[in-house]
Amino acid sequence: LDELNELRDKSTVNIHYILSREKTADYPTGHITENFLSQYVNFNEYFYLCGPPKMVKLLKKLLKRNNVPRGRIFYEKFSM
Repeated sequence: LDELNELRDKSTVNIHYILSREKTADYPTGHITENFLSQYVNFNEYFYLCGPPKMVKLLKKLLKRNNVPRGRIFYEKFSM
């Protein structure tokens, strides 16, 4: 997280952390919804997604539904 926060602080990159289960005062908890996206992101930007395969698949679908071109969506899947 330190490297991502440093990138955010030194550039125009916006980073949103959402934790699915862990409750913390620092980050919202739960699943990312279309409502969340419409409140917090600009659909004209580039997106880098990182998370479990099901989450990445859902987010790619939501972004495409909001007219984000495939070439602006980058992702990395991981399983725990």
